[in-house]
Amino acid sequence: MLMIVGADEAGRGPVLGPLVVAAVAIPATDLQRLIDLGVDDSKALSPKKREELNQIIHQEPTWQVSIIECSPERIDVTMEKKTLNDLEVDLFGEAIDSLEVERIEELILDACDTNEARFGRNVASKISSGKIVETVISKHGADAENPVVGAASIVAKVHRDKVIQSIAKDRGFNVGSGYPSDPNTRSALPRLLSQEQPDLDLRWGWKTVEKHWSESGRGPPQNVRISLRGADNRESTNGLWQASRAKPTHRGMIAMTSDLDDPEVAKAIRKFALQNALEYDGAGEMKSVLGRMFGAHPNLKKYARDLVGLIQNAVDEANKLANEQGLEHVRILLEEEAPEALEKRVKERREGLRPLDGEPTGVVLRFAPNPNGPMSLGHSRGVVINSEFARMHEGEVILRFDDTDTKRKPPSIEAYDTIAKEFEWLTGRAPDRIVTASERMPLYLAHVIEDIEAERAYVCTCAAGDFKELRDAKKTCPCRSLATTEHVERWERMNDPKGGWQDGDAVVRIRTDLTLPNPALRDWPALRIQTAPHPKVGDAYRVWPLLDYQSAIEDHLQGVTHIVRGKDLMDSTRKQTLLYDMRGWKYPDTLYWGRVKVHEFGSFSTSAMRTDIEAGTYSGWDDPRLPTIAAFRSKGYAPEAIRSFWLEQGLTQKDIAVSMKTIESHNVKAIESTTPRYSFVQDPLSRRLGMHETWPSNCFNIPSHPENASMGNRQWPAPKDGDSILIQATDFSASLRLKEFANVTVSEDAAIVEDFDRSDRRQIIHWVLEHHSRDAVLLIVEENQIKRHPGRLENVDLELGKVVQLERVGFAIVTEIQEDGTLVFTYLHD
Repeated sequence: MLMIVGADEAGRGPVLGPLVVAAVAIPATDLQRLIDLGVDDSKALSPKKREELNQIIHQEPTWQVSIIECSPERIDVTMEKKTLNDLEVDLFGEAIDSLEVERIEELILDACDTNEARFGRNVASKISSGKIVETVISKHGADAENPVVGAASIVAKVHRDKVIQSIAKDRGFNVGSGYPSDPNTRSALPRLLSQEQPDLDLRWGWKTVEKHWSESGRGPPQNVRISLRGADNRESTNGLWQASRAKPTHRGMIAMTSDLDDPEVAKAIRKFALQNALEYDGAGEMKSVLGRMFGAHPNLKKYARDLVGLIQNAVDEANKLANEQGLEHVRILLEEEAPEALEKRVKERREGLRPLDGEPTGVVLRFAPNPNGPMSLGHSRGVVINSEFARMHEGEVILRFDDTDTKRKPPSIEAYDTIAKEFEWLTGRAPDRIVTASERMPLYLAHVIEDIEAERAYVCTCAAGDFKELRDAKKTCPCRSLATTEHVERWERMNDPKGGWQDGDAVVRIRTDLTLPNPALRDWPALRIQTAPHPKVGDAYRVWPLLDYQSAIEDHLQGVTHIVRGKDLMDSTRKQTLLYDMRGWKYPDTLYWGRVKVHEFGSFSTSAMRTDIEAGTYSGWDDPRLPTIAAFRSKGYAPEAIRSFWLEQGLTQKDIAVSMKTIESHNVKAIESTTPRYSFVQDPLSRRLGMHETWPSNCFNIPSHPENASMGNRQWPAPKDGDSILIQATDFSASLRLKEFANVTVSEDAAIVEDFDRSDRRQIIHWVLEHHSRDAVLLIVEENQIKRHPGRLENVDLELGKVVQLERVGFAIVTEIQEDGTLVFTYLHD
């Protein structure tokens, strides 16, 4: 029996819980069953659907499942000497080895390395010699493209989710998903770090854990990771691990004197080292980082000799991260630790988007979507890049609706206006021209008559399968040799409702060289019968051009000089170039970009999203779970954030995989400096305030923004003895500091003020006065579900659409004001 094996992981990036790798083996004949079941990337499925599919995958008698649960202990111990990529190679190998399959016809891996082929080779080297593997396919995004890998991603995700649920039940409080971006996880961290050592289910070596632990004033966590159960961490206990996790000061560097002992110096060294490694593709240099350090901290020049060693170690570490875990990993680290360090690189790319070759004049570009729905994030790339080139060369950009497909991707009448408005929102200006293909049908039909009469095209009535056999064999279709007059008559019959031909009975083909090496270019189809009515022109036409023909003619008619498109459309360029050569036209200069995948969204299509919206899975095109421009706008993203994101990616044919963190970092830069802060307390606990002395003013002023004095202050009533305050349940502790106010001792019913000045390193929390607060709800997307988090917001009037930053939560936008005055926020990002 021929077996196909897919492998994937869940939990690479969280601070809490295990890393899970799953392998699924199915007979090759069962592949269609996975497709019919709706198996997909786990991130694209609801928790309920994942659980249903997980049960089916485990219960099928001829299918096999292997799960490797790698504990936080093993992760920490391994990463003392190896990288996370190295660990995942081991785990993938263990999962595949655990399957009772001797011969694997095809092994498909969701690559965890930036170098897909390297990951495949490394995993294959870990598989025991007793297994025969015929073919190894290692690819980014394989979970969204291959159903067997999708099945493995579901198994891994469901298993990890159950572990996280068990951790939450055992601890007695909500720990969220375990990811540092999850507000529930961030809220749980202080409680998980409240004992003499961090919670054993935390990854102690993760920066988030180290940061929170060190901020408590207890130094780096000291850990003896012992009794790690076996290398695969399953039921067997053979092979106990022992490891010391004692952290040397400043990453193993030498002891430092006075100024060099400042923790900010170590942070700056790491920031500049990561920045340098990112800018020079993993080949950062010590001298460059040293120069940046002196520029930022001129007082350190007297310690130059000591700094050289410190910086060299940091540069070596940063280069190793870049080369082993990829530049995107370094970018994410900078986004988390020092997002300002990315500004220089972004600015260089934005200003340095290479001009079009030859310093052309009269530049005309076009963005040509199919209006079968509003824009997605992917569409916005075309808007941004084409508009930027037009701006750089003082040219024009056309918004063209390629809407001639009424059957497979029928246009939506609402989409025309929506896309035009979204174009203007993204670019800040209207397109120079708007062209709608369905309104220009007479022009295309006139051109095809010319092509038939000039013997550049002919009408073919061969069955699709028969034509393909002839084409692949480089043989002439019987229709091709008919007289031109016969083809003209056939063309007239195609257009005649009484001619007897229906959809699929006849097609117009462009006559090309049948010896061309690429079969797709041999006599390619240009027009077909399509009887489905069009939302704009109804049933005015029976024969409609396919995109390759319509686009080619329209580009010429509009004087398009440059086309920017995906590299998957290279065959379209080749087909159109053949037609242009026949007509004596000059084909536009063409540039290509590779695929960009945003990890969190998996695979989405406009048609699939429409189906889910109509089924009630999503509330509409602006549902915050969707990757549409409508959703980004409704969540409060700034258009300049999306523009700078795409300009940073540049124009490269290399496929890119990015995290939403990358897009979020651009939005932070766009909105952070002008977004007011407010205090929002989830799951509030009420405590009576006890004050031995009064606040020295009649009001209590809090800066609206800590770094933008021009935004003024928020004014609260002065806290008084006996007032009730609200604090978050997850923040409850005996000793706290109420932000901007006082150090307090907290009991079950009271919060007693000790003093107003900060005198120690106790935890600082946000809070509100109960009589100066109002009901509010925060909506957060968790596991592809929208969860409601009720709480109390400081008393402030906000308008619909107002973006704010909720302290210690993140950015959010007001999306509803209920009749009782409750404000409803939708979470944006941290």
